[in-house]
Amino acid sequence: MANQDISVLQLHQGYNIKPIDVSDLAEQVIKSLPPEKYVTTTLFLTGKPQPGEKESCAERTIYLDLPKKNLRGLRLRALYELFETFRREHFDVVICNRFKPTSLMVWLHLLVGRPRCLSVVHILSDYRPFMRRLMVRLIAHKWHFVAVSESVRQGLFALNCGFNERNVTVIENAIDSQQMLSLLYPADVSRKTLDLPTAKTIVGTIGRLDKRKGHIDLIRGFAKIHQQFPDVLIAIIGEGKERKTLEDEIASLG
Repeated sequence: MANQDISVLQLHQGYNIKPIDVSDLAEQVIKSLPPEKYVTTTLFLTGKPQPGEKESCAERTIYLDLPKKNLRGLRLRALYELFETFRREHFDVVICNRFKPTSLMVWLHLLVGRPRCLSVVHILSDYRPFMRRLMVRLIAHKWHFVAVSESVRQGLFALNCGFNERNVTVIENAIDSQQMLSLLYPADVSRKTLDLPTAKTIVGTIGRLDKRKGHIDLIRGFAKIHQQFPDVLIAIIGEGKERKTLEDEIASLG
């Protein structure tokens, strides 16, 4: 332990470790930290694994297991539980994955020894006017932001609330390429497994069915050109609240 001089906490909203973490940015970050130099802890505000489910690859994991309602409104219970965690333990760096952990740490940061904080930003819609005003005041206090794409970084700059070239870095979603390649089926086996025709050219998209993913634009765009490319098929893989909307649009466009 004497040689492990930097303590890193990764803060998550809810338990979400996948059985195969090939594209889990947070897990890849933990794996990239040399254990002889870093002590790693993962903390989940809500949820915990059921027996047999995978845990984080961090040295230690904390499950606060708060009801999801405690992450809405003033979130006083969540703030208290986090404050108590920081009071008991020392963390040099806190990595906040997505917006809610970031917003909680914005409030706690000045009370818990001002660790260096990194916020991983995937989308911009959560940065509403009040949060922007708050960020202007606090962004200089040992905060750095990681945008998962160049477009997200440019979007942060456009908010005009303190984001700049010095405090925003782009790190695209990490993928363990060797692990990914080892899991791939041959094309013919993949098509058979997914019940896709073998005689067509397939354009595929994988992701949750959410408005922000733009699936409906893909469907409408393809509807305009599919007569020109009768041997092309669009395959949408995913699940989410937009499923029925997308299915209705597909049906209406024939």
